[in-house]
Amino acid sequence: MRKPKKIAFSTIACMGFAGVALGHSGATGVVKERMDSMTALATSMKSLATMAKSGVVDPVNVSAISQDLIAHSGQSMLDRFPEGTLPDVSEASPAIWQDWDGFRDLAFDLEALAVELGEHASSPDLALQRYVKDIGGVCGACHEDFRVKK
Repeated sequence: MRKPKKIAFSTIACMGFAGVALGHSGATGVVKERMDSMTALATSMKSLATMAKSGVVDPVNVSAISQDLIAHSGQSMLDRFPEGTLPDVSEASPAIWQDWDGFRDLAFDLEALAVELGEHASSPDLALQRYVKDIGGVCGACHEDFRVKK
């Protein structure tokens, strides 16, 4: 029973940013790009969690989702957080720039997990629930440390 709770928590942590990003009006430029990117990450996580919960895993879809996660993590994510982009519509915390190394590590942890997921997408032994938990854990850690709490 503990695993479904962890998966649900991880998924909620990743999806939480999506609703916030969609609710922001007035975002433009790189701030809007990063909000859209976070929404894409949340959508990907929701799809993975749905597959993990159902037990019906589509390797082609898992591979596509891993590519989407890769596209929105690592250096691509860092590029969407240039210093000084902290307008009122953003929930990015100043802690991002105060602990850039920690933020960078999480961005690249997410990318590494997404790459690994893609490499194992066709494996009959794919532990999708573990990936949902681990990726969701990275999302949750980033939200905990680098997102303004409302």
